[in-house]
Amino acid sequence: MFVPLLSGIALSFLIFSRVIHFALQFYPVPTFAFFFGLILASAKIVFSRLNKIGFAELVITFAGFLFAFVFSGLNPLHAEHSPMTVFLSGTIAVCAMILPGISGAFILLFLGQYEFLLGALHELNLFIIALFLAGAFVGIILFSRLLAYLLKTHRNAMMSFLAGLMLGALRIPVEKAAKATTIDELKLAIAAALAGIFIVLLIELIASNKYTANNGNIKKNLPN
Repeated sequence: MFVPLLSGIALSFLIFSRVIHFALQFYPVPTFAFFFGLILASAKIVFSRLNKIGFAELVITFAGFLFAFVFSGLNPLHAEHSPMTVFLSGTIAVCAMILPGISGAFILLFLGQYEFLLGALHELNLFIIALFLAGAFVGIILFSRLLAYLLKTHRNAMMSFLAGLMLGALRIPVEKAAKATTIDELKLAIAAALAGIFIVLLIELIASNKYTANNGNIKKNLPN
């Protein structure tokens, strides 16, 4: 189970790293606007998976938002790329990958490691890549059972807090995308954000339809 997951993570980074690295280097504003759309739509999906939305859920969501908003504005997040930071980034990011509605790329963006790791992949920095994958492996081993337990026993609280984290962390792409200097660049940023929203919602729709179809087939094959 762990080997295919880690292989998929590594393969996805290798395939898209050069494209995203190029986009961040030459088109940072629309690229971060695209991330904004991805994260915003993902937060909407997380909210939709809550069993109920009451006062407690709103308070927990606000706590997550406040934490992420303040934390993502700290300068060390954007400057620290020590071996330990890279290792811990892999550990945290892989945990996000096994959570519904959260992407590892979002977590790396939140931690200020996304561009750095893309650069390491672009330059084939094997030391940094190995550190990140080692952290990812440790993250799966240590936290997969804990996260599964928390989602099973405190699902609403966990999902509310995660949604808040995502909304608060929008501070990063908003600040980056807000550097648009021309009307054309602003239009491109808006289009990129809408594209990000559309892609996430489309994937969610396809996944939901597939899940419904599979459930229908299972029920059809059950004996009366």
